[in-house]
Amino acid sequence: MDRDFGNQLYAHGSDPLLWRERALELKMAADALLPHYFDAVREPPSSPGAQRRKFAFFHGYLLLMGFAVENALKGLRVAEDPSLVTRHEIKPMLGRGGHGIKNGLERYLSLDPDEVDVATRLEEFLVWAAKYSVPLKVSDLANAETKLLRTHISNDPDTLNGIFARLLELYPRSASPYAD
Repeated sequence: MDRDFGNQLYAHGSDPLLWRERALELKMAADALLPHYFDAVREPPSSPGAQRRKFAFFHGYLLLMGFAVENALKGLRVAEDPSLVTRHEIKPMLGRGGHGIKNGLERYLSLDPDEVDVATRLEEFLVWAAKYSVPLKVSDLANAETKLLRTHISNDPDTLNGIFARLLELYPRSASPYAD
């Protein structure tokens, strides 16, 4: 069977609603980790494995939430500029290796200072902090450490939920063949 992968790449990559759908799937997966994270936070730090569980669920949540925001942003970019997708490639849409979600969010939303802070920290986790012990460049580590970019604030999930919901509002509802 001869498959035309170029057409498949173009058909899927150029459909903003497929990007939106993947964003919703990733958000659902991120949300599934939150109860486990909150359980781990309530454990005494000296309990065997408590710290590991806390960080595993925390990093997993932020990584998946970062990917959810990234996909939502890329869908909006594709809707805005269909030439970003060809039969051969999907052109870069966000900075920082495709993970520059803070600037992407600022392109579409007016963010208050708390939202800018959480978006900045979420980007850091998406780029490296949720995946690796250290970044590839010392300048990224110095930036993260001096600006406390690897921290968590208790209302981060609520703030991220608000940002994500506002992003989804930018998609046309009537055009979506996917059920929420």
